[in-house]
Amino acid sequence: MTYANTKLQPAQIKDVMMLTAFSKWAFETDVQVGALALEGPPGYKSNQFYSKMNRAKYWIICKSFGI
Repeated sequence: MTYANTKLQPAQIKDVMMLTAFSKWAFETDVQVGALALEGPPGYKSNQFYSKMNRAKYWIICKSFGI
């Protein structure tokens, strides 16, 4: 596996829905490895939470050719 085409960049408002969907998927699939319920930390499936994180300079990993 190569990371040559990968970079870390600040999240933007346009990324909020993708971040929310990914977070929801990531936490809710934890039941497949032993979690007791389909849940995560407060705000894990909230667009508002990730909008706030965006203002706090949340970072995402992107392929250089885009997501």
